[in-house]
Amino acid sequence: MKKILLNYTGHRGMGGEKIYKGDDNIYYMKDSYNDIIYIGQDIDSDPWVSVKNIDKYKDVKFITIGDKDSLTEGERFNYMMLARLQSDCEYYLGNGNKFARHLWGKNEDEQIKEMKRIYNGFTKDKKPKWLTMAQILEYEKQMLIE
Repeated sequence: MKKILLNYTGHRGMGGEKIYKGDDNIYYMKDSYNDIIYIGQDIDSDPWVSVKNIDKYKDVKFITIGDKDSLTEGERFNYMMLARLQSDCEYYLGNGNKFARHLWGKNEDEQIKEMKRIYNGFTKDKKPKWLTMAQILEYEKQMLIE
């Protein structure tokens, strides 16, 4: 049986589909059912069809590599949400003139609680590099204590 190695290259689209480049120089993606979908030689081409439905791939085993440590859809959402909450805090403390209605949480306490909840929900190896708990605690100090 022929094998094609698929190297993970990143996510694409609103659904966050995983994109791979095969050692045959063809791009593929995994859909939400983990089915391998043929894209083609151009990464920006529209996904075409499951490789199960292409005759030349009937006796091919696809092996995906490099995506073990990639983020799940939920983790990606939480990264984006945490970035949004941080952005709200920056605005609140700057041009927002400490007006709590600019915060996602609608008040300072809820905003900080949500940031801590999301941050603590990440495993140690997936905690964001761009935000630390110390920074969240500094936001808390500036927003709740001062």
